[in-house]
Amino acid sequence: MSQENVEIVRRGIAAFVVSEPPDVETMEEVLDPDCVLTTGWGVAATEHHGVQGYLTARAEMSAIWDSWQQTVERVLDAGEEGVVALLRLRAEGRGSEVPVKSAWAMVVTLSNGRIVTSRAFPTHDEALKAVGLEE
Repeated sequence: MSQENVEIVRRGIAAFVVSEPPDVETMEEVLDPDCVLTTGWGVAATEHHGVQGYLTARAEMSAIWDSWQQTVERVLDAGEEGVVALLRLRAEGRGSEVPVKSAWAMVVTLSNGRIVTSRAFPTHDEALKAVGLEE
């Protein structure tokens, strides 16, 4: 089951952050209708609910960056804690054109083969520590 969860998360991440435009059909397949995405792009953590919430979070990223690209480095099984996706962002600030390269991560939990929670972390280390997989 854990390898299946890794593949579900891999599909979800590809549909949500890698695909341009987002692959809404795949998102609807892998996300539970009541799923919650917790982001910390701003000053405080924000919760986004359902597929529309994920799309809103992505729109928030597009509002910050003039151009941006995400790559998935690794997707790891974290056992009972879920799945960890380690990602890299390459972007240019909107208006400033300042280039940014940043590692970030998501910790994802699943139920019945669907993603129920996703929590963004600003670093790989923070996400790995959250699930007990410090490197």
